[in-house]
Amino acid sequence: MRATTLEKLLRYTDDKELLNIYNELESGKIPNTSYAHDFCRKVNRMVDDGELCVGEGRYRHIYLPTLSKAVYKEMASRYATYLHNYKAPAEPVVYFESVQNGDADDDVRRCSWCNGEYDTSDLIPTDLGMLCETCITAIRSRGEDVCILV
Repeated sequence: MRATTLEKLLRYTDDKELLNIYNELESGKIPNTSYAHDFCRKVNRMVDDGELCVGEGRYRHIYLPTLSKAVYKEMASRYATYLHNYKAPAEPVVYFESVQNGDADDDVRRCSWCNGEYDTSDLIPTDLGMLCETCITAIRSRGEDVCILV
């Protein structure tokens, strides 16, 4: 039976378990009953059974500093893989939707962001669609740019 390494074990660890360990390490408060300590115990049992080789025989057991270094490396690797494989979803180009009322004179449209009903004169054409002033202010308050089309 071939012994695996800590890095390979983390590579096949479930995302949820890895995120729990990462969050505990980031918080700086790691009780004895934490995911990180449980994972260390699991790894150390595997080392004792000869199933795991930690650091090419340099270490007998792993402790939190070694685990945290390996977890950070694995999280960075998964994030880089995610960014490499990420494809932006195709956004449908729906600038506004006409709301049918009984009167042909009233031209009422919906805001593309909040879906509120407004007179056409109250909506502003932007790169994100026809938006009301409230939505434009809200989007800009989040630090995003809104380009107004003329």
